[in-house]
Amino acid sequence: MWERLNGEPSNQRVLEMVVDQKATLRSRLVSIQAEMGGHLYPFDHAQTSTTLQEYALPRVPVESDLGGLVEATERMQSRLISVQTKLFARLAQAAEKIEEAIGMLPLPEPDDELDTTLASSAR
Repeated sequence: MWERLNGEPSNQRVLEMVVDQKATLRSRLVSIQAEMGGHLYPFDHAQTSTTLQEYALPRVPVESDLGGLVEATERMQSRLISVQTKLFARLAQAAEKIEEAIGMLPLPEPDDELDTTLASSAR
């Protein structure tokens, strides 16, 4: 994209916007990476010393590397969604164990026919 736009006078404003957004994107990635800091990746299958930063955003590309910035953002998003999903699953398992320990009956399984009806009406 950069090569196609570069050099065309009519695309100067678009190029300026891309340059500005690259700087903003990189700045946000650096900030997110710093916030991850030394927090350990919370799952057993990882090495015990793996940090969330190493797992999700090990490096932030230089500002001039638009493709690298986009790839790093996509990887981080995908991996953090995966971590969030796994954490929610663990939370649900813990809640089920607590409910069982205090004698609560498990919730009934959802009715597949009802799910299909709800999905159809949502369209």
